[in-house]
Amino acid sequence: MKQLAAFILVLGVVLPAYANDYDGLCGNSGFVTQGDLQHHRWILESINGNKIDAAALDDRIPELEIGEQMMASGYSGCNRFNGKAALRKDQFSIYPIASTRMYCKAEQNDIESMLLKILGRESTISIDADKNLILQTDDTLLQFRLQDRVG
Repeated sequence: MKQLAAFILVLGVVLPAYANDYDGLCGNSGFVTQGDLQHHRWILESINGNKIDAAALDDRIPELEIGEQMMASGYSGCNRFNGKAALRKDQFSIYPIASTRMYCKAEQNDIESMLLKILGRESTISIDADKNLILQTDDTLLQFRLQDRVG
């Protein structure tokens, strides 16, 4: 009986700690986990602190979604893209990235080129207290706002 009580006590401590790592965005691990990213939709808010101008993009704001098995898909401002996302400690990338190739306006092309370049190489990933997804390289900082399709 004492062993059963000890087992239940251990489960009461271990399972909630494990669940926090996957249920909340950025649990206690210090690193973004697959569970933090999967089944969420992120809308690009700013590049290097400059807010995205929706009008310049014909109200077609870039977005990123991470699904099962870390399959990523999204919209780059002009074209759709997809690929396999990888998460290694605080580094994130999508490789290889496949993308449609529609004609884009200059403003859309600029954002699309930069976005696909950043997503296609390793960048430092974090989630801030407001649940914003941050991707950062040496010269670029992307901030995405969490906006799931279903509440």
